[in-house]
Amino acid sequence: MEGYVGCGTSEKLHSGDGQPCIRISDITEMGQLKKVALSCHDDAPLLEEGDILFARVGNHMFKSYLYDPADGRVSFASFLIRFHIEKDNPKYIQYYALSPRFQSLLQASCAGSTRNVVGARELQAISLPHTERSAQDAVVEKLAPIYESYAVAYKKERILDQYARDRFACLFPPFAQIGTVLLSELTVRKAGKGKKDTGGPVPIYNSGGITGGTFESMPEKEAILIPKKGSLNNVIYASRPFWASGTMARLLPKEKYDMYFLYCLLRSCNLMLLNSDSNAPGIHPKILDSLELPDYPKELKQQFYTEMEPFFHEIGILRKKQRILQELFYELCRQYF
Repeated sequence: MEGYVGCGTSEKLHSGDGQPCIRISDITEMGQLKKVALSCHDDAPLLEEGDILFARVGNHMFKSYLYDPADGRVSFASFLIRFHIEKDNPKYIQYYALSPRFQSLLQASCAGSTRNVVGARELQAISLPHTERSAQDAVVEKLAPIYESYAVAYKKERILDQYARDRFACLFPPFAQIGTVLLSELTVRKAGKGKKDTGGPVPIYNSGGITGGTFESMPEKEAILIPKKGSLNNVIYASRPFWASGTMARLLPKEKYDMYFLYCLLRSCNLMLLNSDSNAPGIHPKILDSLELPDYPKELKQQFYTEMEPFFHEIGILRKKQRILQELFYELCRQYF
C-alpha cells in the first residue's frame, strides 16, 4: 500500500484550547469519528482530504479512519499512522481496511508478539486485491450505499444522545439538587461476563464499545454499562438485545424513571477520578457502589424519563439498524476482498 506520510504528534494532549487531536479511542470500529475530546498545539500537522489513519495498536481489530473535511481541522496522535491516498480510491482503501481479510493480515503480522502492534512497514507490505482504479471504483459503488447508510444511522444516534444530555443539563441544574445519594442506593450492580465473538447479531460491549457479536443476550431489557477497566468514562446505555463483557458492570436502576437520568448523570461525571489501579485504569466495585451523586426531586426525574423515552427508543432502533448494516457490509467485504 502506498502513501505513507508519518506518525502523529507525540506531545502530551490536554483538554484546553488548541488543535483537536484524534486518538485511537476517538475512532469507532467502523471508522467513524467520535467527539474529539483532547487537543494539541496549533502547529501540529493537520489531516487533509485523502488522508487515512491506521492504528498502530489493535486488540480485536486495528481501527482506521478516512478523513472527512466535514470533521473540521484535526490533528492526530502518535499511535496513529497517516497515509495519503492519491492514485487509489480513498474509499476503497477505507473499506478494505475494515474488511476481515485486511484485519486477518494485520493480526498475522503480529504473530508471536506479546502486543498487537504494527508499523508503517507492515502496512506498506499489504497488497491491494484490486490495483486498477476502475476495479476499485466498482467495489466502492457496491459497498458505499451500505457503509453510508450505517454512517447516517450512527450520526443520528449521536445527535439523539447529545440532545438527551443537553436536555439533562437544562432540567437538572445544581440549584435544583435536593441532596446526595449513593449509586448503590439507586441501582443494583451486576457483573458482565466474558463472551467470545461468534459473529451473532447481539452486540458485545466492553470498555471500548462494541467488540463483536453473539447469539445470546443479557436478560435485562435495558441497562447502564460502566467500564470496570480501560476507558472508564465510556458509560453506555444498552437496550436488549445486548451482552456486557467481563470488563463492564451492569447497573439496573431500582426505579424505572432513574434509567435515563442516571445514564446522563454518569456521562457527565469524570469516572477516571475513581481509578484505583496503578497499572491500568480500573474501578473497584466497592468504590463504584459508594459513588456519591447529586439527587433531584422524583417528579423532575419522572418528567425527564417521559420526555426521553421516545428518543432512547429510537436510539435502540438505530443501533439495531447499524448492527444489521455492519454485518451486511462485512459479508460483502468477504465477497469483494
